[in-house]
Amino acid sequence: KAWELWRKKFSSAYEDTLVFNGGFEKDFLNYGFSWRRQGKRKGVKRVRFVHFFKSEGRRSFSIEFDGEHNPAITNPYQYIYLEPGDYRLRASLALKDITSASGFYLEFSGHHIRSVSDQFKGDRDWENVELLLHLKVPGIYRVSLRRNATRKLNRFLGGKVFLDDVSLVKLND
Repeated sequence: KAWELWRKKFSSAYEDTLVFNGGFEKDFLNYGFSWRRQGKRKGVKRVRFVHFFKSEGRRSFSIEFDGEHNPAITNPYQYIYLEPGDYRLRASLALKDITSASGFYLEFSGHHIRSVSDQFKGDRDWENVELLLHLKVPGIYRVSLRRNATRKLNRFLGGKVFLDDVSLVKLND
């Protein structure tokens, strides 16, 4: 019921996807079924929306790192209510000077399901990331951009990561 009320109230932010504000054209609400930001983390220099580097629309989401710490990152993330069925999750991801052995990946999780994309490191122009999902249980799931802390020698994280154009569509109705 809460999902239906949310979708009705914020219908303009969905377009043709189940992800709220997937192009990051609006600021985060940090509640409900909208994007949320992780609290302050050592090593995170700046979290912001940028207009100068985007895959579509007016802006993208960006995180910049100081190169002196090894943070685990779950930022941004969004909860979504989904019915059983097959889905396609897509996002555009770009990296500038990411210096760590541990890369960034797109994660979908909830109800004993966890699906992750390949890890992205170094310098990469905009690339589409896609996960195909088969859900058997209705409920609330989470979409997030992630990075794990690492114990490897080159563990310190520097550079920038950019996320844009996140979408989730049901494949079979």
